[in-house]
Amino acid sequence: MTPFGFRATMGCMVTDAPVLPDPRNLVSSWRRFGPFGPAYRIDAILRVLDNGDTVFQVSVPHPVGDDEVVERRFSEVLADPEEG
Repeated sequence: MTPFGFRATMGCMVTDAPVLPDPRNLVSSWRRFGPFGPAYRIDAILRVLDNGDTVFQVSVPHPVGDDEVVERRFSEVLADPEEG
C-alpha cells in the first residue's frame, strides 16, 4: 500500500478504504451492542448529522415489558456485530 492509502491499477484509482453499506439497507436488520451486549433492531433513520453520520432509532427487546428505544449512530452500528 502507498502512504496515501490508494494505488493506480490499469488507469483507475483503487482505494484500500472499505465500502460502507447504504444506511437505508440496515433498517429492519439486527445487531448486537459489542460482542457480548444485547441484540437490537434498527427501526428507522432519524436524521443525518452535519458531519454526514446517520442517526438510527433502535429497539432493544425486553422479555417482560416494552422494548427500550434508543438512538445509535451509523458509525457505532458499523462497529457492532451483525446478529442472526
